[in-house]
Amino acid sequence: EAEQKEVETRLRSLERQADDLQVSIKKHTDTLYGGLIHDARELASIEAEIGHDKSRQSEVESEEIELMERTEAIEGDLKSPRQHLTELTGARQEELSRLQTEVATNVETIVDLDRRREEMAGKIDPQLLRTYDRLKQRSGHAVSSVDAGVCHWCHVQVPPKDIQHARGPNIVHCNNCGRILYAS
Repeated sequence: EAEQKEVETRLRSLERQADDLQVSIKKHTDTLYGGLIHDARELASIEAEIGHDKSRQSEVESEEIELMERTEAIEGDLKSPRQHLTELTGARQEELSRLQTEVATNVETIVDLDRRREEMAGKIDPQLLRTYDRLKQRSGHAVSSVDAGVCHWCHVQVPPKDIQHARGPNIVHCNNCGRILYAS
């Protein structure tokens, strides 16, 4: 796009030059054929000016044609990226809308889950709840399952008696990571 602007600026400049040359050629031609020139040197000078202006006009027109072709090529080069950008912008807008809806839904879910947690927490022994909260704050997860006699989080063998206790109503902690164990 920057190259396109540069080419268009140069093209406008050449168009002004071509117009100025056209005016100059007309002025010299009017003077030449106006019958006011009586000196041969002055006549030759005006003819030389007209020749020079026409030569320069030809060069300017050739450069204009090259720049017009370059402008068309740039437009062709920009068409696909612009179309792709439009498609990406549309897809981004759709995804943004979907994500905003998802965020709103998730916020509602979190609020509902927090409310339900508070209701359930009221039914639990406060000391157990403090232990759970402390473990969760310290390690991110306060509870670990026991799979095939091994703590899921630290992968350390759990003694069989602890597994039996974890299946019952007792609170059992992993000897290695300290998480509350549960076994099914």
